[in-house]
Amino acid sequence: MANPNLKWETSEQLDFGLEMRFLKDKLSVNGGYYHKKTKDLLVSIAPVAEVGIGSTTINGGNVLNRGFEFDATWKDNIGKDFTYSVKANLSTLHNEVTYLDPSISRISGASAGNNDIYTAFEVGQPIWYLRGYKYLGVNKKTGAPIYQTKNEDGVPTTNDMTNIGKAIPDFTYGLTINLAYKGFDMNVFSTGVSGNKVLNMAYRADSPMTNSLKYYYDHAWTTTNTNGSMPDPKQVANSRIFWSSSASIFNGAYFKIKQIQLGYTLPTEITKKLLISKLRCYVSLDDFFTFASYPGGDPETATTSTANSAGFDMGTYPVAKKVTFGLNMTF
Repeated sequence: MANPNLKWETSEQLDFGLEMRFLKDKLSVNGGYYHKKTKDLLVSIAPVAEVGIGSTTINGGNVLNRGFEFDATWKDNIGKDFTYSVKANLSTLHNEVTYLDPSISRISGASAGNNDIYTAFEVGQPIWYLRGYKYLGVNKKTGAPIYQTKNEDGVPTTNDMTNIGKAIPDFTYGLTINLAYKGFDMNVFSTGVSGNKVLNMAYRADSPMTNSLKYYYDHAWTTTNTNGSMPDPKQVANSRIFWSSSASIFNGAYFKIKQIQLGYTLPTEITKKLLISKLRCYVSLDDFFTFASYPGGDPETATTSTANSAGFDMGTYPVAKKVTFGLNMTF
């Protein structure tokens, strides 16, 4: 039966902004705050008074997104021939589910497949956070893993599963530098994120460590390295709980120099003889430098495009390093 109370999702957003210019426009500073509420999200529930229908759609969820945005630019020149500009930006994001229909305690999203970790939608948590067991470290005497549990025996159950990370960054930032001297120019563009986590799935919990990250061996507890952050491999090789814990969750923060481009524009005295208004040649290094602690492939691409499985690194191909040469001609 149709739901007569079903209605459109709606969003309400409040924005405050301030733009400032100083020193004859050499310095510009912009700041803003946003507060966005999305109401009446469409969710599926089991029908109460219908037979033969697996689910029905209701307006059963609200989400809050709020944060700050800043950017600052300094541009100036040294003498007549050298000009430069530096621009930096930073944005923050707090994401939270603020309401779910009382009949819903939690919505399960995507499953990791090769372990028990899954994404969840729950009041008081970020949308589609990663839910699994909390790994606390290693027993230095035995090399066994230690988990956060509600019972005294230290053996996790599904009731101990909790928020072990989220794919949404807390901070996104960037830096752009432009330099020019006579006919030469140089542009540097970089960007980064922080506060997000990645679930590395380059292993199989149902096969005894047949394919895993070298990270676990390099940081493993041994009789001669009792300070290892990862447990004795022999004790967790077949442990689905271990591979379904935050031990499989890594810091997804990164800083990338996305592009360094050096160019030269020929003097107009020369290009006019060639019947060309402007001729610029350049060389560019793209995605050459990445600074990250993530032990997998590429933290920038280590996530799926589906919203409820964001943060899953299924072995996506890293962004390729490129060297580009080019000519720009204007007639």
